[in-house]
Parts: sequence; structure tokens; C-alpha cells
Amino acid sequence: MGTELKPEQLLADALGELKAVRAEMLQLALPLHGQMYPSHNDHAELTGHDRENLLIGEVLQKISDDHAKRGETDATIRADLGVIEQFIREKKIVTLGHATT
Repeated sequence: MGTELKPEQLLADALGELKAVRAEMLQLALPLHGQMYPSHNDHAELTGHDRENLLIGEVLQKISDDHAKRGETDATIRADLGVIEQFIREKKIVTLGHATT
């Protein structure tokens, strides 16, 4: 692998990084989970990896569900642009001209 680290040290470093990333994912997922699944009570009945995996997994699944599916990207973007344009006009953020296609 082109490194002077021993395999044991490389593994220890990788496991430490994995633990840090998972902790950050949990911290990011907790507030989102509370908003997305208010009835789940943050799965307080679970502990450790079971709770972590469930919380993070549910948030990732919800985010995935809310994204455009393959083949629907163009229509989703057009719909989103319409909503954004309406917001800009209503709030008078900037003057918008007419688009030419």
C-alpha cells in the first residue's frame, strides 16, 4: 500500500476514523430524526450500535425517499425552479426577467 505503517496500526487508524465518522453522523442525524420521525422518541429504548444504526439508517432512508428518482430529475428541477422563482418574485428579492429557451 505504499506506507510504512504496520497493518495493525493501519487497522487501528481506520477503526478510529470510522468511530469518529459514525459519531459525527449520529450528531447530524439526531435533530433530523426528531423532525422526520417525531413519534419515534429517538429510539431511546435502544442503546449502542443498534440505536445508532437505526437512527442514521432511518434518516438516510427518508432523505433518499425525498430525492428525485432516476428519470425524474428534469421534471423535479423544473418544478423546484418554479417554486424558487415564485418565492423570489413574492419577496421581491431581485427583479427577474423572462427566461428564453
